[in-house]
Amino acid sequence: MIQIQPLFDNILLEIEEVKEIGGIILPENRNDIEEIAKVLAVGGDVSKVKKGDMVAFKSWALDEITLNQGTKNEKKIIFIEEKNIKAKVVNKAI
Repeated sequence: MIQIQPLFDNILLEIEEVKEIGGIILPENRNDIEEIAKVLAVGGDVSKVKKGDMVAFKSWALDEITLNQGTKNEKKIIFIEEKNIKAKVVNKAI
């Protein structure tokens, strides 16, 4: 299994697959919509979030990579700089 440790102010996230929020269906095109993701790991300069937090951000501000591409264990994860996190999600119920 690959272990990834972000550097500096980078944060490693796993996107929550949310298709509908409060009765509003989100478009498949993720160019400029808000996303919610779980923090998997943080770089040493990150101060506002920690592993396990849920965060909101704009999808244009990320770098996406695919682990184990082409296998049944394929997983998409993303890197984002701390300054591009818009908020911590305190309660997912809408």
